[in-house]
Amino acid sequence: TNPTSSSAMSTAGLPSPVEPLRSAKNLSDRLTGFDSDFSSDDDDDLPSSDSDMEDSGPKLSCRLHAQRVVNSSWWTCTVMLVVVGNTLVMALESEFQDMDMWYYFDQAFLIFFVIEIAIRLIVFGRKFCTSEDRGWNIFDFLVVLVGVLDLWIFPLFTTGSNSSKAMQTLRLLRAARILRTLRVVKQFPQLYLLLQGFIQSMGAVGWILVLFLMLILSAGIFVTGVVGENADTWTGVEDGKPDSEAIREQFGTLSKSMLTLFRFVTLDDWYTTAILVGKQMPVMVPFFILYVLVSAFAMIALLTGVMTEQINTVSVSAQKELQAQMFQEKSKRLKELFRKNTTSRHGRITCNELIDLLMDKEVVKSFKSVGLYLSESDIEDIFKVADSRGSGMISWKQFQEAFQQAQSSPDGQELSVIHAEMKQLLQNFNEKESALEARLDRLEGFLKRHDKDAPEEPGGRKSGWLFR
Repeated sequence: TNPTSSSAMSTAGLPSPVEPLRSAKNLSDRLTGFDSDFSSDDDDDLPSSDSDMEDSGPKLSCRLHAQRVVNSSWWTCTVMLVVVGNTLVMALESEFQDMDMWYYFDQAFLIFFVIEIAIRLIVFGRKFCTSEDRGWNIFDFLVVLVGVLDLWIFPLFTTGSNSSKAMQTLRLLRAARILRTLRVVKQFPQLYLLLQGFIQSMGAVGWILVLFLMLILSAGIFVTGVVGENADTWTGVEDGKPDSEAIREQFGTLSKSMLTLFRFVTLDDWYTTAILVGKQMPVMVPFFILYVLVSAFAMIALLTGVMTEQINTVSVSAQKELQAQMFQEKSKRLKELFRKNTTSRHGRITCNELIDLLMDKEVVKSFKSVGLYLSESDIEDIFKVADSRGSGMISWKQFQEAFQQAQSSPDGQELSVIHAEMKQLLQNFNEKESALEARLDRLEGFLKRHDKDAPEEPGGRKSGWLFR
């Protein structure tokens, strides 16, 4: 970016178009690194063609085939169907426990999951425990490991009644297999966003629970002192049970009062308890109503609002991240095409060449697959933003920054175009001003030299017309 133009626009009160480009914390922030991602692709250590695969040996060939299997849609669907089938079998096994065939189902499912986790270990290698999905990977590995220990390892060392308590405890971990169903959640974006929002909102929810506990504790101390310590004043009998005994059971101690007040929050027969207390202390009925309104409605509304806001935040962030990931998958090819068209000009391209490049059928198809639609006018606007110096040519880095800004928001794109046009006008004005000043300096010098040679008139005045 031209520092002179940027400072001039700042003096004129206009924000520089580069600042929002660099300060955006949305999709453009996530795309700023895709240029470096091209030089460190995750699959760089894998061969890019069949001939490379043949030259790399059987080990790399096996890894390449495993990668193709893991990345295929049919394999993902197969794994999800097996996970769902395993869940259904566990549900039926819990209902019909006397059937011997469940053992063979468990063995078949365990064999499949062992093969599946082995393939993923072959494909990802060390990245199995260091990638973004390391949490899911480690979770799957631990679930499979528990299954292997339970069905294959420990039966070799235990028979019948010789099983130890440790082995019985480990056998209880078989219930962890049900957690494998969480893998299905990841395949459904809406459920996955709900789960993410719930987890990330735990911080705020924790403080709401602290506030809720303080409310119950304060109300419990008050009710215990006012009602519980005066239980003998209730002399009535209901259903053969003295009211004083019922009061002691519900408000006799602080813990009993807090448990009763928690029941009020769930609206579990709170009205009956309020009427019982109101027989001797009618003033407590409005207190209980106010307590229910605050605890059962206000607190729940606050909790719901916090979780909803967090889920919305996660949803927006996840959508931008998904768009960034999809765009990164297509950007490598676009960069190759860009460089192919700029080999003769030190990596720079003109506006017409950029239009021809981005309107190519292959590029247009790639953009449409990630939800990007560019017209010729959009490309011209991107070029204007990128060509801040008005040289008529831009580099890949300039195009990258301008394209990121164009994808941030429609308003941001229009504002950047206006800034770029005003910057161009300001630069042209500065150039014209400099040229005009130079011509005026030359003209002034010429006139001074002309009058210097003119003869003097009586009185010491020059006869040149400049001084008349």
